[in-house]
Amino acid sequence: MYGDYHVTEDGFENQLAVNHLGHFYLTHLLLPALKKGGAIGEAARVVNVTSCAHYPGKIFFDDINMKEHYDTTAAYAQAKLAQLMSARYINKMMEEDGYPVKCYAVHPGIVDTDLFEHTMFKKAFPWLMKVFFKTPAKGAVSVLHACFDKDIEKKGGLYISNCIEGISNSFSKKLDYQEKLYDISCQLVGIDKVNFGKA
Repeated sequence: MYGDYHVTEDGFENQLAVNHLGHFYLTHLLLPALKKGGAIGEAARVVNVTSCAHYPGKIFFDDINMKEHYDTTAAYAQAKLAQLMSARYINKMMEEDGYPVKCYAVHPGIVDTDLFEHTMFKKAFPWLMKVFFKTPAKGAVSVLHACFDKDIEKKGGLYISNCIEGISNSFSKKLDYQEKLYDISCQLVGIDKVNFGKA
């Protein structure tokens, strides 16, 4: 985050590739096993670590790799929003097809990680991060909640923030946008959308 425009060897904007497309493709590869491993009342779970940074985000459908107008903060927000939207859409697909797989997107809180390494904030006020930001261990609690809490078993597609159901931006809730992102993501990673998550 907070870097210059960079593309992967595959030609994807780096933050989109790392925070969304990689997770999306990994989910595709794992779904056959997750479908077999889940059971009613004990669904297999897919947990994406997103961020409250998705709030100001939107998906730039016409320029998803942000080649025309790159802004590092907007790129990060887009990638984190894409994680949330994909979790919701894939969860919907699993429910409609009757598979015992639930998908969640988790904001772990503001955690003192390398994410802020190249920011002026960390250079100017490193002590503030120690005081106000969570340690990585404390940040992991919300992720573990999404993985194991029985109370959310029937609530797939949730956005979880600090171990409770969070409020996500309105863009993330629009089914037509979720489907459009799913279609574009399948195209970008080379998956026929009707074969997503199939062996």
